[in-house]
Amino acid sequence: MQNERVAELLVETGAYKDLAEPVILTSGQLGIFYVNTEKLLGDPNINDRLKEFENNPQGMISYAVRRALDDARVSEAIGIIAGEVQAIADQRGYEDFAVSGGQRRDWIFSGPVAKLLERDHVALFKSGGRADVFVPGKPLLMEADYLGPGIYDGIIHVADLLTEGSSCYRMEDGKEMGWIPMLRERGANIQDLVGVVTRLQGGEKNLRARGVEPHTLVTIDGNFLAAHSSTPTRAICYSHSPDAWSKDYLMKNGALAFVDAFSPEGGKQDRAMKFARRYGETLKEADKWDELRDAVKGRFDYDLEAA
Repeated sequence: MQNERVAELLVETGAYKDLAEPVILTSGQLGIFYVNTEKLLGDPNINDRLKEFENNPQGMISYAVRRALDDARVSEAIGIIAGEVQAIADQRGYEDFAVSGGQRRDWIFSGPVAKLLERDHVALFKSGGRADVFVPGKPLLMEADYLGPGIYDGIIHVADLLTEGSSCYRMEDGKEMGWIPMLRERGANIQDLVGVVTRLQGGEKNLRARGVEPHTLVTIDGNFLAAHSSTPTRAICYSHSPDAWSKDYLMKNGALAFVDAFSPEGGKQDRAMKFARRYGETLKEADKWDELRDAVKGRFDYDLEAA
């Protein structure tokens, strides 16, 4: 079910934006439009705040709460998300529940939602070794070892953006990783995730396979793109199969346009390496792998073959 008001807010704030040329997304896939939900906060310096509070959920949440107080659109969006969270809690019959969010963009939404609903917030960290529980606006309560019955009937996770769902669950070297395993390792009953936006790239299937039901407010689908994209035909074609679109683009154009992403100084090297692993065979099939490998080696003295 599309929440039309949140869809409008995405466009009004520039959280949705068409791109003239593709970029590498966090998953390593190519994207031709940005969905940067953090821009819903309406702050042109949001990237500075993300860096400032990268390891400080209380600081991030205090900042986001201030934005909600200062900007009616931010307050409206938080209220809509909180309403969805409360409806799920009521349906589940939770009397005592907490709201969780993952480092770091989730905190922008999960924290203010927890504060609005007067619930504890569980801040999850990418390292996997830490989960902090606190009431937004108050000192840290504890680093949580247990989040199950007796403390919380359930935990509802709030995410900024759902793509493939790898932040929530993935396998790495035979080990379960992500927000869902982190919560369940601590005894939490986690059955629901509320996402501000879904790109319909497999995240729903991934979550349901782990017993977690996704609830998203805005779906980037054909209807959304027809209404809001400046290049709807191109965007809709991409949305039908982003992976197929990416492979077709690379077969025709190669990957030299993405060499800068491999820089160790630019903050995008991790996603660039995912891109190389994901589409290496496609580039080899198109006889365009060697030129990418040589360009990365020449620019950054980095051997893609050894990665």
